[in-house]
Amino acid sequence: MTDEAASNQQRLVVRLEENAMDSLVHGVEHHLYSRRKTDWKYVILHIFHAVELFLKARLAQHDETLIY
Repeated sequence: MTDEAASNQQRLVVRLEENAMDSLVHGVEHHLYSRRKTDWKYVILHIFHAVELFLKARLAQHDETLIY
């Protein structure tokens, strides 16, 4: 793997993890500050999305092509 490819892969992993953390925080916010009946739906959706992105980030550390 070239230095440029390694650098691009590292940027991909960071962005996936940041996106996952954002989804996780947003899901927790829906749980803590729920005001509507539909907030539980968004808790589940955002937490699921965060888990998926964390798993993809982990796969990308091993081999970026595994996430596609």
